[in-house]
Amino acid sequence: SILATGDGTIETVKENKITLRHSDGKLSVYNNVSSLVKAGDTVKKGDSIGYALGTVEYKLYENCIALDPMEYIS
Repeated sequence: SILATGDGTIETVKENKITLRHSDGKLSVYNNVSSLVKAGDTVKKGDSIGYALGTVEYKLYENCIALDPMEYIS
């Protein structure tokens, strides 16, 4: 199960990709996932948003700048 790394709103669900806009403005991108959510859904940290379809790629951005996701989710 893929869990939301923070509170926010699902922005897009396309093919095997989910984007989540966090309430603090950051953007999480989950690749290679099967979605349990749809665009516009509100989620809380720890909510299940999908399932892995293999190796999941997770990226985190703030103002279009890539961040180290481990600093945010640990």
